[in-house]
Amino acid sequence: ETDTDKDGVADALDNCPSEAGVATSQGCPAQQPQLVSIQGGKLEIKEQVDFANGKAVIQPRSFGMLDQVSRLLSQHNEVERVVIEGHTDNRGKAEANRKLSLARAEAVKAYLVSKGVQASRLEAKGIGPDQPIRSNLTESGRVANRRVEFIIATPEREQK
Repeated sequence: ETDTDKDGVADALDNCPSEAGVATSQGCPAQQPQLVSIQGGKLEIKEQVDFANGKAVIQPRSFGMLDQVSRLLSQHNEVERVVIEGHTDNRGKAEANRKLSLARAEAVKAYLVSKGVQASRLEAKGIGPDQPIRSNLTESGRVANRRVEFIIATPEREQK
């Protein structure tokens, strides 16, 4: 695979493809810790997107990570489309959670668009409580289930 900056990280996985870095920082200089990486058909984020309780308002502490998502997308035009999935725990009414999760995914999309990502590359989707990754019986499980995921859309995925 191509490695433009010759740092040992293939351009397709390199957050800084034109600047030599280290593998532990997704190909960026070591002094620039990376919170986002391309892995397994997703943009993996190392922190959750935090929102105001019960609202679709992104907390400022999440801006730095979302700025990295924006930069990564601007450097990787081969990632043509990303589905931003909003997920919730199972507390409250499922339909209300689906609406909240969609509003949160749309807020993330709007933020990324405000940072220069083309809206046509992004799709917001509200999943609500329908795809938990942990048990909703514990607080830590519910926290894990309240998440935003960035899925790289491919023709194979869209046929499902």
